[in-house]
Amino acid sequence: MISQTASETTTYEQAIVHIVRRLPRERAAQVLDFARFIAAETPLSSALEAHEPEERLWTQASVRSLTKYWDTPEEDEAWAHLQKAT
Repeated sequence: MISQTASETTTYEQAIVHIVRRLPRERAAQVLDFARFIAAETPLSSALEAHEPEERLWTQASVRSLTKYWDTPEEDEAWAHLQKAT
């Protein structure tokens, strides 16, 4: 892994935040899912753990965003069909 200075890390964080803030919520939720996927494969550093409250806010926002698509009668019907098939 390449060592980064604090200013380089801040620059990356600022770039990511800048991009994500401009995305529609659905796309930001996808970015969050991808970041979690990468984080699951990478040991968390204490720097990432320091942002845990911020992560909870992103989680809440993504759940709210996805709920409008997943918590629908159509989605319930689709799951019911799949459950019958198994």
